[in-house]
Amino acid sequence: MTEPENLNDSQFGPMKPYYPHRGSPEKRAQPTQGKLFQEGKPQTAARWPRGYSPERMAAVQEHAPVITGGDQPYSHTLTGSQLDSPYNVPHGRRLVKEAIARSSMDVTKLEHLSGIHLHSGMQYVTGTPSVMGDYEPANRQINMYPLKGDLSVKGPKGGVVTSITGGRGRPKPTSKKRALPRFDAGLMHEIGHHVDFMSRFGPTRMTEQFTTRVLKSRTGVGKTEGAADRFMLQHFQNDPRNQRRTGFKVERQTYGFRGTTPRTMPGYDPEIAQAGAEERKRADVEDYQAARRNQGRKEHAQLRRKAVTRYKQQLARRKKRT
Repeated sequence: MTEPENLNDSQFGPMKPYYPHRGSPEKRAQPTQGKLFQEGKPQTAARWPRGYSPERMAAVQEHAPVITGGDQPYSHTLTGSQLDSPYNVPHGRRLVKEAIARSSMDVTKLEHLSGIHLHSGMQYVTGTPSVMGDYEPANRQINMYPLKGDLSVKGPKGGVVTSITGGRGRPKPTSKKRALPRFDAGLMHEIGHHVDFMSRFGPTRMTEQFTTRVLKSRTGVGKTEGAADRFMLQHFQNDPRNQRRTGFKVERQTYGFRGTTPRTMPGYDPEIAQAGAEERKRADVEDYQAARRNQGRKEHAQLRRKAVTRYKQQLARRKKRT
């Protein structure tokens, strides 16, 4: 009656295999040991929380151009001590390399790029530049410009003030975590300019006269900006930690999102212009819904304040009656 075939599985359960006691050499075979030491390291994106592997960063270190600037964290102007941009910090060079490492671009495309200059601590007589960066074809150099702000001040006057708003109103303050992906996307846009000029004109240095003649042609600016936007859209990748916090959309950094079309800028990519127009409509809907939510919160808070005031008045009248 005690044979295995005569046992009631529903009452006694299935027979369990025998494992040696914990003191035996075979204890590692026990299923209760867990998987900590039995499986290798994960090879998924979760292993690299910053969005790149050490091998990728080593490749960027090997091919990256000279990065200058980013030494002085503050620029002193008439408005006080202001932090210009996320790159305007002592570790600004590291942030630039991380943006390149996170991207999907071929690092060999950085060849013949003379340098990336972070214009930190500079004082502008005419105010903040209207662009985050630019590319000098004659010098093969990328310039990243600071945007004014003061992270030491909380509230509407603090944060990094972005001057690139996509034609959607006046510049408004934003936090550093929201400003960093904009600068990273702007850097990829400028690298796209370098890749575009290298593919069209080769590694030979261009003169200022030739550059001016190319850009002043009817479709010169449109072609270059369209190629740079396409490169940015294809290769930009935000920091996974930052993406979870901000939900940054690189599609809203293109000229197409700002209303540029092949008609207003001849030579610009019509596909990017169309996608930018559609993204702009979605952004308008989101802004409208956010405004409605904020208005609802304000109205609810106002009604609550009125209710509290009425309740206090009723309590005061009751005390007078007693």
